[in-house]
Amino acid sequence: MGLFQQIQHNVEVMSLTIPEDKKKIIVKEVAALQEKLVVVEQYKEKVDIIDKFCNDLKAFDGNLKTVDAWMMGATKELEEIKNASDKMAPEDRVARTMDLQEDIAAKVVIIKANIETELALLPQGEKVPQDAQEHKDELNRITKYVTDLQNKLKRSVTTSPRMSSIGLSTKLELRSSLLGLCLQNQASPRVLLSQPALGKHKHFPRRFMDLRNLVLTILKFLMLQMKLLSG
Repeated sequence: MGLFQQIQHNVEVMSLTIPEDKKKIIVKEVAALQEKLVVVEQYKEKVDIIDKFCNDLKAFDGNLKTVDAWMMGATKELEEIKNASDKMAPEDRVARTMDLQEDIAAKVVIIKANIETELALLPQGEKVPQDAQEHKDELNRITKYVTDLQNKLKRSVTTSPRMSSIGLSTKLELRSSLLGLCLQNQASPRVLLSQPALGKHKHFPRRFMDLRNLVLTILKFLMLQMKLLSG
């Protein structure tokens, strides 16, 4: 109920008890007040626009700070995976690398949304106010950092001697392939592996021992995930 509707309701209640001559005076006062409330409504519309802008800018800035705080930890995780990969079990290397890939992908989605918000929210062109330019510069810095981090992870998986030599890139492809097929077909890895068509899938190894090791790695990963969910 708006302000004028509340006033009208109160006047109607008062009219039940006040004399008729007083009612005429109140009706005139209410009519005059209604004219003034038009200005209030117009002012409220402008305030709502400003309030929405402030909330959007706060969310935009909050997203930048969240990603910025995450970046150092993600970089450290990448360095640990690269430098300590020879000390990790194969399933740990796969799990940590996939987790980092998914985490980076989630941050890229946030950044893309922020880029769209920036275009709609902040001034564009050559002469931009200093405070708006600072937000733009921060967005560009974070975008470049996360993009570089994503590319470094891809290069590390395929070219790093400690990671590529142990077949991590192949394991990542295979794990993604098998897990994707499991989800799509709602079947277990064992059931899917028994299907003749699976042998034609380009990501699967030709040798039986490679396939056996792959299945064991993925089953360990799935058991770990189930244990975490049940706990």
